[in-house]
Amino acid sequence: MKIEYLDTSEDGLLWMTRYYARVFSAGRKNGRAQFAKATQQLLENPLVGRKFDGLENIRECKITRTPFSIIYTVVGDVIYVIDVRDQRGLRMVAGLERFE
Repeated sequence: MKIEYLDTSEDGLLWMTRYYARVFSAGRKNGRAQFAKATQQLLENPLVGRKFDGLENIRECKITRTPFSIIYTVVGDVIYVIDVRDQRGLRMVAGLERFE
C-alpha cells in the first residue's frame, strides 16, 4: 500500500499546518506525531476509517488527540487522501466537494 495526496487535500493540510503554527503552537509536536501515527495506521489497515457521510467509497480516519481527520478512498493498493478535515467545522470540506 501507498498513500497519495490529491490536490484537493492541499487546503486541509495547509489549514492544519496554520492551526498548529498560529492558533495552537503548543500542540504542534503532538499534532505531527499523531498525523504520522494515523498515516501509518492507514498503511497497515486501509479500511480502519468509518464510512464518511454514508458515501460508499469514502472513509474518514480520525487523527487521535487532534481536531482533525483524514478523508480518503482506497483504489487497489493506493490510499488517496482527499482532504484533511477540521472536525470542529472551522473549515468546509472543500476538497471532498471538488473530488466528487
